[in-house]
Amino acid sequence: MAVVGGSAVSMTLMACYGLPPCEDTGVDADGDGFVTSVGATGGCFELDCNDDDASIHPGAEDPFGDGIDSNCDGEDGVVTICSADTDCLDPGQPICDLETSRCAAPAAEGEGEGEGEGEGEGEG
Repeated sequence: MAVVGGSAVSMTLMACYGLPPCEDTGVDADGDGFVTSVGATGGCFELDCNDDDASIHPGAEDPFGDGIDSNCDGEDGVVTICSADTDCLDPGQPICDLETSRCAAPAAEGEGEGEGEGEGEGEG
């Protein structure tokens, strides 16, 4: 196989998947190795959601409750899919919200009406 202007591996990948090779020409203003959408071609890159802060990028640690989406997944903290509380190992999000199937923080004490657990207490 004669290959001009590329490698046999690139040609094989392009033939198998029909994708152009990745070209990392995007902007990386904070130097964290992740680019913004400007100039990133080929769809091969996870894009930086905050190119002004090197600690914020796909794959970064994302502690729950700091109000910052550090790993660019659209959520504060790591999203954990669950079906029971035992699936939730993050101490900041130990409760499985069965409506969303995501681990969540417990409700703050005193949240809601009344002091007791039962509904309708104090009504009458």
